[in-house]
Amino acid sequence: MPDSISPAASTKNKIPGLFNLYRKAFFSQFQRSGANLHKLPDVQISLENIQINSKNLRAYRKLCGFNANDPRIPATYLHNLAFRLQMALMTDKRWPLQVMGTVHLSNRIAQYDKLDNGPFNLTCQLDTYTITAKGCEFVLISQVFQDGKLIWQDTSRFMQFARKTAADKNRKNAQFKQLDAQQNWYFNAATGRKFARVSGDANPIHLGLLAARLFGFKKAIAHGMYSKARCLAALLPQLDGERYELEVRFKKPVYLPGKVSFEYHKVNTDFNFQLLNNNGEMCLDGFLKPIY
Repeated sequence: MPDSISPAASTKNKIPGLFNLYRKAFFSQFQRSGANLHKLPDVQISLENIQINSKNLRAYRKLCGFNANDPRIPATYLHNLAFRLQMALMTDKRWPLQVMGTVHLSNRIAQYDKLDNGPFNLTCQLDTYTITAKGCEFVLISQVFQDGKLIWQDTSRFMQFARKTAADKNRKNAQFKQLDAQQNWYFNAATGRKFARVSGDANPIHLGLLAARLFGFKKAIAHGMYSKARCLAALLPQLDGERYELEVRFKKPVYLPGKVSFEYHKVNTDFNFQLLNNNGEMCLDGFLKPIY
C-alpha cells in the first residue's frame, strides 16, 4: 500500500492552501540537490467530504466559456481540486524532484458518471515513473469517489528534464493538419490572473511579464488547463450525456496576450482538435469522445 500524506495539519477534509504549497515548491529547489532522483516514493494523498463551491463553479464556467444553463459540471473543473493534491504530493519532503521546472506533458480526464450535489472524496497518487537520459517522466492519478463509486479520473503526465535534447525540440515543433471547423479566440493579458483566481493555480509564470521572465519565459503564459477548458467548452454542447473522455497533449505555451485558433474534426461521435498560436504552431492537440 502507498504511504499516506496528510493534506493538512488540522482536518482531513481541509483543502491545501496553494500559497504555502508554492512557497514549499520554491524552497525545495535548494533542499533536494542531494536527493535520490532515481526512485520516486510510493505515496498518496486524499480528501474526504468535499463540497462543490457553487459561486466558484459559476465563475469558472463564465471565464472558460461554458454554457451557464448547462447543468453538467465540466470535467475540467475538478482538476482545480486535484491540482492542489498534486502539489501537496510533489512538495512532500519524501518527493525528490524539484517542483519548479516540472513540465506538464499531457492530461487525460474521464468522466464516468454525473457528480451529484452531495459530498465526495478525492485521492491522488503516483502511478508510474520512468528514468531516462532526458530526465524523469511520471504519472499522477487523481480520482473522485461518491457513495463508493468512481465518478471521475484525472491522469496527468509530467516530465522533470535533466537536459534539453533534440528530441525535446522536435516534440515542441510537432506538425499539424488542417481540420474542418475553426474558431478564433483572443487571450488577453489578464487571462492568467483571472484563471488563477478561479482555479487557485497562482504559478508566477501565468501572472505577469516580470514574474514569467524570472522563470525563463519571454511573456506570461496561459494555464494549460485553461486552454483545455476552453476546448471542452467549445465542444461540450455537441456531446450528449455525462460520460466522456477528454485528453490533450501540451506542445507549446500560449503567450499572453495572444490570438489562438481552435480547430476540430468530428468523426461519428468523436472529436479531434488542436489549438494553434498566431504563428500557426501547435500549442495542444487532443480528442473528446463519449464513454458508453
